[in-house]
Amino acid sequence: MRRIFLSVWLLLALTIAAEAQGCGQQNPNCIVPTAPPGTSNNQAASTAFVQQLFGTAWGSFTPSPTCGTATFTSSSGQFNTVGKTTFLSIDIVFNAIGTCTNNLTFTLPNTVATNGAIAGQVASTGKGFTCALLGTSSTTSNCVHADGTNWNASEHALGSGVYQNQ
Repeated sequence: MRRIFLSVWLLLALTIAAEAQGCGQQNPNCIVPTAPPGTSNNQAASTAFVQQLFGTAWGSFTPSPTCGTATFTSSSGQFNTVGKTTFLSIDIVFNAIGTCTNNLTFTLPNTVATNGAIAGQVASTGKGFTCALLGTSSTTSNCVHADGTNWNASEHALGSGVYQNQ
């Protein structure tokens, strides 16, 4: 799921970047950085953009999940922030459910600037879930099963998304 998301995002980002530099359908003869022998100018611009964009390695963060008195076997997250855009993935495994019902909350790697959402799937059941990023200045996200059912012990939640950070 992460690979598909990143592939689609990369395709869109390269198109937007090329058009932002004055390239694209409106100006197919635009000038971009000089290409090395054997490559086109568009290839050189695309390569430079990707190196700039993904030159920073993804960082790790601890999502610190909470849901009633539930305990968790593990929780981890990765993120990459490019300007005011944050890409993230989460991996949260429930241990004992305690008094947890249907609202899983976890901390984000930075502060949200606008409303957004994260989508995911429970690996063991295939159930979908969504996580809301509500309002500005939020540093947490709330997740619920798409069908409204409660979280269960041993569920393994995997999700990813993108949002605008402050």
